[in-house]
Amino acid sequence: MTARRVTGGERNISPAATARRAGSSSSAAELAVTGAVDATGRTSFFTPLPGWGTVDLVAHLDRRFACPVVVENDCKLAALAERWKGAASDADDIVYVLGGMRTGAGLIIDGVLRRGFGGAAGEIGALKNVRWLNAPAHLQNCPGVPDSVGPGDAAAWVFNAAREGHKAARQAVSRYVKDLAVGTAALVLTLDPQVVVFGGGFSRSADLVLDPLRRELERLCLRMPEVRASTLGADSVALGALKLSLNDVDHRLFSAGLSAPVAPRRR
Repeated sequence: MTARRVTGGERNISPAATARRAGSSSSAAELAVTGAVDATGRTSFFTPLPGWGTVDLVAHLDRRFACPVVVENDCKLAALAERWKGAASDADDIVYVLGGMRTGAGLIIDGVLRRGFGGAAGEIGALKNVRWLNAPAHLQNCPGVPDSVGPGDAAAWVFNAAREGHKAARQAVSRYVKDLAVGTAALVLTLDPQVVVFGGGFSRSADLVLDPLRRELERLCLRMPEVRASTLGADSVALGALKLSLNDVDHRLFSAGLSAPVAPRRR
């Protein structure tokens, strides 16, 4: 996913893009990717896509765009969007949980998007004990899914069947939520957020997820945050890229140290 930005950012920009900044400072290309994005714009140490860690997107796209190229993690951008225009616009401390064929998180603390020292903040799913890596498998491998339903549509079938009272589907959703709650609780206990936002593709079935997720978090956590469904859906990542652009504009405009005009002296 790409978004045209109003100005170039200071992070994750290659030397070639930096060299062109003087002539193209009014725009940039921003890309959202899965995995932890390091200071070079690569997902070199953790990504769910095999072989993706060796791909240098910034260098690849520098040859195609006459503007700076910036790469950021999609969960982090979605968290930024939810605080800006979404379900957590009234909060400064937010855990955003992406629910879908993969599970991820974005963190906002004291109103600031947290990337961590190497860009890996929120990548708690890398720890197998929290069970995020295998949580979607409960939905994909649910007994009773028709052979005509492809792997990419199995979860949607299970959620719909659970609404209709299908026993195996309801059990699959329950197991998914319990696994989702383990990693979410770890983040809640670490960060003590005001709000947990459940986003991603599975948030379309928040009516089946939120209440059992709240019950699990109440059992696991010391203090219970509010748990809300995303209000931005598929637009959250693109809106997060736009918000990051506007933040860069604010930084450039108000931290440039422009001198004020000197009033003329009276004689």
